[in-house]
Amino acid sequence: DLRMSRGLGDVYKRQHFHLYSGNAETVCERLDKGLLDFAVVVQNVDLSKYACLDLPFTDTWGLIMRKDSPMVSKKSIALEELIGLPLIVSKQGATNDMPEWLQKNYDRLHIVATYNLIFNASILVREGLGYALGFDKLLYTGAGSILCFRPIVPAMTSPMRLIWRKEQRFSKAAELFLNEIKSICEST
Repeated sequence: DLRMSRGLGDVYKRQHFHLYSGNAETVCERLDKGLLDFAVVVQNVDLSKYACLDLPFTDTWGLIMRKDSPMVSKKSIALEELIGLPLIVSKQGATNDMPEWLQKNYDRLHIVATYNLIFNASILVREGLGYALGFDKLLYTGAGSILCFRPIVPAMTSPMRLIWRKEQRFSKAAELFLNEIKSICEST
């Protein structure tokens, strides 16, 4: 938690943040229109028009399933086990942002639905439609949840980046925010 570890709450007491969730395509559109100052992306995006800061975090790919699924007893899911499962995948990822193995084996996968936000996919998983392919820690899967997460092996991770338009003119608050994030990245 960056805010707690660095006291960002004290630094930004009078600042208000507006968060927008979307896939890389939609957040990049909003960046391009000047509707967002920054975006955190995990997918590969064309960086020709964006400045970027690699964040010291990665996200892990895995399978989100119901806790009563036959696969719940497994600590991890082998790639080959995905073949034949009813999968729910990111609409954007279905075309170009899946890890390489998944792209190569796309025709062998049984994709029953696509989503733009993982929360939407979680509803389909809860209703028993299939297994969502996504990142760890985006959904609550702890005690009291009907869902659980199992990582894919061999491990597949995606880097996280903070991006903004190269010609972006920042407000004072956005400039302070960027400088603080850079400072945090340099110290980790």
